[in-house]
Amino acid sequence: MWWKGFCWLLWGVLFGLLACGDVGLDTPQPVQDLYSTPDDGNTDASDVPDVPALPDVEIDVVDVVDAGAGDSADVEPSVPDLGPPDSTTDETSTPSNWGDVISAIPYQWEWVEFPDTICGDGSPTGLAVNLKPEATRVFIYLEGGGACWDYSGCAGIVQTSLHLGGYDEGTFEGVIAGTYKNMVVFDREEQKNPLRDAHYVFIPYCTGDAFSGNAVVELTGLLPWESKTVHFKGRHNIEVYLDRLAPTFADVEQVVVSGSSAGGLGAGLSWPLFVEAFPNATVDVLDDSGPPIQPLDDRWKDWQDVWNVELPAECIGCDESIDNLMDYYRTQLLGEHRLALMSYDKDAVISTFLGMFPWQFRDKLSDVCDVFDTEDNAQYFVLSGVGHTMMILGYTLIESGDGLPLWRWVEQFVDGESDWSSHSP
Repeated sequence: MWWKGFCWLLWGVLFGLLACGDVGLDTPQPVQDLYSTPDDGNTDASDVPDVPALPDVEIDVVDVVDAGAGDSADVEPSVPDLGPPDSTTDETSTPSNWGDVISAIPYQWEWVEFPDTICGDGSPTGLAVNLKPEATRVFIYLEGGGACWDYSGCAGIVQTSLHLGGYDEGTFEGVIAGTYKNMVVFDREEQKNPLRDAHYVFIPYCTGDAFSGNAVVELTGLLPWESKTVHFKGRHNIEVYLDRLAPTFADVEQVVVSGSSAGGLGAGLSWPLFVEAFPNATVDVLDDSGPPIQPLDDRWKDWQDVWNVELPAECIGCDESIDNLMDYYRTQLLGEHRLALMSYDKDAVISTFLGMFPWQFRDKLSDVCDVFDTEDNAQYFVLSGVGHTMMILGYTLIESGDGLPLWRWVEQFVDGESDWSSHSP
């Protein structure tokens, strides 16, 4: 509905103005938020509004046309001279259908085409790598940029998901991608970056489904001519990427899967896939502002129905609640791997994405933190305020209420330090 989009835009402008203040515990950062308008690669990051939406969402789904994933070639991996370390491992403990190892010039970003991937409009995309010879860890970052599951969000006046019209090398060279590439976590010269010696992988976001979908859906609006086919293929794309990422980085000791906003949620939802793809490594998740909170009303079911979210088959009740998915992660993943969550306690963007007010979000986030407190390998860094994301801008300026710099907390997480612990207001 047009009036929903207008209200979302007004909210986005309001929070954009708030984000222009000084960095502090109660001030949102001027970053690209979960809800963003589509971009052709030439839009300045400052033009991307926060667009929250409090009304209930109407789902107009006509058909789920396809939920299949593309086939991957059975190719014996080879190791390039200028690529990552030797990827020869015991075949009994590695994926059985590897693709080609990615070869690229070290210490610079290179775009790699993946013809079997699918953006929202059906076009293929790729990913970007920045390799470091002899690195023992790889940092895989999932881009944020909104979500949609009905006609108004995916095709209306104010669309609420980024890059549904495609993402190619030109988009990666654009202004918004440049903001990501300039993050501290991708700066090899920054001593406050604990990932400066890692391989880097940037995974673009162009499917509107928080990297969790595997469906082609025709969405319809209120008017007879309002119809749009959207390829929600985020999970499919992750599987296609892993077919080559697994052999490329088979020798690393640690995989850090991260993302901001929709990318943070996607990192969490994709965690089992990464663990399966890297059986010889610790696979840790660094979630920036995509907390595992159960949405209000039927939104969790709406996402599953529209996006065809694929949850672990052995996870009892995961289709009913994301809380059950968190319980599954506690029993299956947190014993060997780590989970780090960063969030503002009244995040105005994610709270609206979940269908709740900021103060409701604060209470739900507190419940999630209580669960984290029962696990040694799960910690959180929570600040007071309505801001959204911490990694994209202002990363080295942010401190916890008790004075610990965010970059130092991330360093403790990445390096597995024994004093890594949670911080909250």
